[in-house]
Amino acid sequence: MKTVSDASGNLVEFAGVLAALMAASSALICCASDAPRDAAGVEISPDAAVQTPADAATGSAVDAAVETPTAVKRVAIMPLGDSITAGAHSSTDAGYRAELWKRMLGMTGYSVDFVGSNRSGQLPDVDNEGHSGWRIDQITANIDGWLATYKPDIVLLHIGTNDMARDYNVATAPDRLSALVDKIAADVPGITIVVAQIVPTLYAVINARVETFNDAISAIVRSKVSQGKKVRLVDMYHAIGKSDFYDTLHPNDTGYAKMADVWYSDLEKILAEKGP
Repeated sequence: MKTVSDASGNLVEFAGVLAALMAASSALICCASDAPRDAAGVEISPDAAVQTPADAATGSAVDAAVETPTAVKRVAIMPLGDSITAGAHSSTDAGYRAELWKRMLGMTGYSVDFVGSNRSGQLPDVDNEGHSGWRIDQITANIDGWLATYKPDIVLLHIGTNDMARDYNVATAPDRLSALVDKIAADVPGITIVVAQIVPTLYAVINARVETFNDAISAIVRSKVSQGKKVRLVDMYHAIGKSDFYDTLHPNDTGYAKMADVWYSDLEKILAEKGP
């Protein structure tokens, strides 16, 4: 009987162990199918993305807004002429150039660079080819070297006042100006030349010469344009009034500012045509 009893007890004990093992297995299966929870017991969605450090770095680069900087194009401008270009009797010693520089800073997409062998005036960019007292022929004699050195995209040409004031071969002054424009166009193919009808003077005899000269300038520019050259005309004569002069020949600050307005207005058109 003891053997039977012991056998029975062993069977019961085995059955109990088996039941415990089955219960433990069921619990493991149940827990494995439950949604995972974080350390605080909050359920974690099975769809939640798992981000590695490499993923995080890549994601930052992808998600960050990429701003493409606006392209800036350099434009080399040569202010060319006599003492009026140099800025004689202006408070900045720069004449129209100081005010024009300020205006040009507002042009989107362009970085303006004044160029020339002279360094004068109170402004950030002092380069120019303004030569006090010079006539048209003197500018012409030196222009090849300046153009070869500085390679301007645009020339702002205001010249002829000294020819008129000194009565220097006035009748042939338009021919000299025409030859200068041709030389500039030949030296730098594709260059834009802005030719100014020069400012008036307060001396009647000289001013009569200026008016005749300015009429010829208009015809010269029309001729160059018909030849396919990039030559433009601006009217400085009517931009300056009697109250805008320092002396009989040179503008004061107000007059120079008005000249800057005329140059700027045409430069806006030139750069708009060129495009970015």
